Amino acid sequence: MNKRPRADWVTGLAAAIVEQAVVDYEEALQKLKVYSDPASVETIMKRSRKKKDREHAENSRRAYLYHARNRIAECEMFFRGDWFAMLCDLDGELIMQSVRERVESGTKVQDV
Repeated sequence: MNKRPRADWVTGLAAAIVEQAVVDYEEALQKLKVYSDPASVETIMKRSRKKKDREHAENSRRAYLYHARNRIAECEMFFRGDWFAMLCDLDGELIMQSVRERVESGTKVQDV
């Protein structure tokens, strides 16, 4: 069995953690962008297999917004925190700015 040195897998794990945070941040920003529009209630109603009334769809939209805002706050705390600084030498503020710009332009982080 070929084992990598400890430093390699630790570095890989750190990179995977940061990468997942970027993906989570992007997804949360996209959801916030989509569900901030009150017209997204129609989209929710169309996607559902069950017939939803408008009130239920609006409640779902509010829940999506709530969870997106919480995830954004969690990710921003991570990118500005000590743990992020321990994992890598990147600028968390710059990463957040870049992801926000990509979401606004409609370019997915994975596409870059």
